[in-house]
Amino acid sequence: MSVGHGRRPHAVAPAVLRGAAMWVFLGVYPKELEDATPDLFSPLEFDDSLEDLPADLRAAMEKYGIDRCETTLLRRCTEDFLDLLWDFLDDRSLYKFGRTMADILVQGRYVYGDDDIPDYEDSDLPFSDWVECMPAAARVLRQHPHGSAADLDRADVLDLEYLIMTKPSAEVEDFARRVMARNPQHAYAHVIFCMRAADHEEVLQVAKDGLQIEHITPYMRRHLLLVLMDRHIAKAWTLLLEATPANARRRRLGTDALLVGLEYAQVLMREAPPDSRDLMRVFNAFILNTLPARGHELSEDLRELRVRPHRSLQSLRPTTLSTSGSRPSPTSSARSASSTTSATNSRQTRGPSRAIWSFATTKPASRTGWASSGGSTD
Repeated sequence: MSVGHGRRPHAVAPAVLRGAAMWVFLGVYPKELEDATPDLFSPLEFDDSLEDLPADLRAAMEKYGIDRCETTLLRRCTEDFLDLLWDFLDDRSLYKFGRTMADILVQGRYVYGDDDIPDYEDSDLPFSDWVECMPAAARVLRQHPHGSAADLDRADVLDLEYLIMTKPSAEVEDFARRVMARNPQHAYAHVIFCMRAADHEEVLQVAKDGLQIEHITPYMRRHLLLVLMDRHIAKAWTLLLEATPANARRRRLGTDALLVGLEYAQVLMREAPPDSRDLMRVFNAFILNTLPARGHELSEDLRELRVRPHRSLQSLRPTTLSTSGSRPSPTSSARSASSTTSATNSRQTRGPSRAIWSFATTKPASRTGWASSGGSTD
C-alpha cells in the first residue's frame, strides 16, 4: 500500500493467483516419476506400411502426408546417415562426407545404435570415430577448388555440430554468432545459437529472426517454434511468480509472454506432423498454461483448449532481413555393393540400439535476466 497518497492496494492479477496455484499443484507431482517414464514410441519399430500404428494415428498421418511425417523423415535421415558412414570406409572422400552429413543435419533427426555404425578404429582411417571426421570435412569444404557458397554454409553446419557435441556452451554460442554475422540466412546457426546462448532475450530475438529465413527446413522451423514456446512460457512464469501486488507492469509483461507462448504452441499443433515426438509436450504446455492465462474465460466444455484457426504470426515477427544467403540442398548417398553386404550383416547381428538423436546433447542455458528486467515479450 502506498502511504500518504490515498491509494488503494493494487489487486493481484487473476493470472498471478492461478499461476501460483498451478506452481504449487505441479510441485506435488514427483519429478523422478516423470523422468523415469519411458519413451514408448520409436519410429524405427514400424515398417513402411505403418500397419502396427494405431488406426487413428495412421489416418492422421495419411491425411497429413506420409512423406512429410516424422516417422518417414527419421527413417530417411537415419538410412542416409548410416549409408554415409559405411560409404566413407570405401571412398575416403571427406568432400562427399561433409556435403552429405551437413545436408542430413539440416533435414531432420537421426537415430542409431552402436552396432549400426562402422568402427573406424579398426580401419586405417586417421579418425577414431565419425564425429572426428566433421572438422576435417569442414576444412575440405572450405578449401575445395570447386567449392561453392553452399559448401561454406555446409562447413559451418559441420563445425557447429562438432562443437555442440564436444565443447562448452560459450564456444558454441561464440561460433554460432560469427556464422550468423557472416551469413544472416544460416538457419542452422540460429538453431544452435538458441540451444546454447545464455541470454534469454537474445535467444527470443534470434529464434524469431530464424523464422524469417526463406529456405529454412520444416525440421529447423519447428525447433525454433519450440524454443519460442518454451522461452516465452518460462519468462511468463518467472515474471508472474515474482510479481508483487504493486508491480502491475511485471504482471502485464508476464501475462503477455504467456499468451505469446500459447500462440506459438498453437502454431506447432497446426504445423507439426501428427507423429511428432514433440507434440505431447506441446499439448501439455498448451493445456497447463491456458489455465492460468485464460482460466476465468474457460467454458464448461473447455472448447478454448481446441486449436483455433490460424492467426497470423506477423505481430510476433521482426522485420524480414534483407540479406542474401544460400541453403544447402538435400543430397542422398548411395552405398557400394561391397559396403551394402557388410552393413546388412552388421545390422542383422546388432544388439539393442542406443538412441542417439541429432541435437541430443543440447540443453537450454540456465541464466536469466527476466526477474530483474522484465524484457520484451513480442
